[in-house]
Amino acid sequence: MTPSDNSELTLNTILDALQDKKAVDIEQIDVRGKTLMADYFVICTATSRPQMNAILDSVREKFRDAGLPRPKVEGEGDSRWFVLDAGVVIAHVMAPDERAFYNLEHFWRNAPLLPS
Repeated sequence: MTPSDNSELTLNTILDALQDKKAVDIEQIDVRGKTLMADYFVICTATSRPQMNAILDSVREKFRDAGLPRPKVEGEGDSRWFVLDAGVVIAHVMAPDERAFYNLEHFWRNAPLLPS
């Protein structure tokens, strides 16, 4: 598998989990060539803590099923925002207020948004 294939598989696995658990306002940002941190950033909103937990469980299950290494997670527990670091893809799952406050999309406004 080429690095590009792994990026696409990882991105699609995360998106599948987010869509399955009804995350809203999903943004996919292509940051290839703009940062060394990742190839893609994903930002979405979860409307409740139970939904956040369900998204995290779904991501872990789908990664296991796809044979991908388990992503690192920061912000589990009572946080209103968590970050999934899957190496080539970093995903932010945020409560509505935190998403509006931090406005992460602003930092990458010159990077192409991918269609949802």
